[in-house]
Amino acid sequence: FGGIGGGVTTPTDGVVKANPDGTVDANALKKALESGSAIVEITGEVAKLPASALTVGGVVTIVSPLGSYELPLDELDLEALAEELGVSIDDLWIVVTIAELEGAAKAAAEAAIESAGGEAVSAIVDFKLEAVAGDKSVEINKFSKFVKRTLNLTGEGDNLVAVRIKGNSVNPIPTKVGEEDAAFFSNSNSVYAIIDVAPKSFSDLRNHWGVKDIHTLANKLIVNGTGAGKFEPKRDVTRAEFAAMIVRALGLQASGEASFSDVASSAWYAEAVAAAAEAGIVKGDGTGKFRPTDKITRQELAAMVVRAQELAGVEIDLSNSEVAAVLAGFKDAGQIGSWARAELAAAIESGVVAGTTANTVSPNATATRAEAAVMIIRLLNNADFI
Repeated sequence: FGGIGGGVTTPTDGVVKANPDGTVDANALKKALESGSAIVEITGEVAKLPASALTVGGVVTIVSPLGSYELPLDELDLEALAEELGVSIDDLWIVVTIAELEGAAKAAAEAAIESAGGEAVSAIVDFKLEAVAGDKSVEINKFSKFVKRTLNLTGEGDNLVAVRIKGNSVNPIPTKVGEEDAAFFSNSNSVYAIIDVAPKSFSDLRNHWGVKDIHTLANKLIVNGTGAGKFEPKRDVTRAEFAAMIVRALGLQASGEASFSDVASSAWYAEAVAAAAEAGIVKGDGTGKFRPTDKITRQELAAMVVRAQELAGVEIDLSNSEVAAVLAGFKDAGQIGSWARAELAAAIESGVVAGTTANTVSPNATATRAEAAVMIIRLLNNADFI
């Protein structure tokens, strides 16, 4: 590597060290990316990547003292960003910020975490991505896929989960906990922290077949009880309730309001339904309605889970004959709606949905809160998000 203050010229094993001001040598980065991936180590809060080095594509992982940010370069439309800022790609920088909150912002985030029944066991960090040219910049905040980040653990606990903190709201994000850090997966940028959640349990789950999975999801803030320390595992789930469960499980957020005529913007589920619709997980009934309070059927639930899996990168592609073969073993397969056949078969194939007996799949039966929770766990397992 170059001497003190000198630029870095040769990467070692795909690792490029940024200069103290965060700038990265274009040639070194380009060379590191020849293998498809590069690691950029920063000592401060920012990595300034020359866009000209990123045109080859691949993945750049920024590693900082707080954690890391794995940036898939196909998420950046460099030409469009350069055009928007009125420069050529040679004059464009992609700036990644991994900055710990301080002062009033940190205190507000800690208060939000505490009110959610948790305690931070990592730094509370703002992850930001911008395209910069001179004094102009464009923030890049939404991705088409789940982007992996990590935060180093500064404490321990039994119920660790990554959360997005926005104002005073705290929302869970798919998390995999390691020895020294926790990885989390999100399709947006924000302020994140790893928190330890106070354990939750429900008095009506003793000896219930779903107790372990339901407690796991409750301790990750994905499912809530119904009040008075109860979960009501046998209660039927509505379409809105299940949409909300999936949205919390995947940490999705809406950028606008839902366009369904029967989803009032004041309804508790309005934001969740909007986020699920935006992500392609829920669709209307063809007349512009969502039917939020209808009880969800097993085939509707299977369809939502399969679409959620696809969003998380788990593709189950079955041909028409394979769909027919999967469903052939069920004597009630004729009751499956034509719209749901492929997705129900994919849900069975990926192990998310099982038959209700050895030879029935009960597509039009309603699903309970316990069944819905177990399907969410299977979805997270299949996506390697838990």
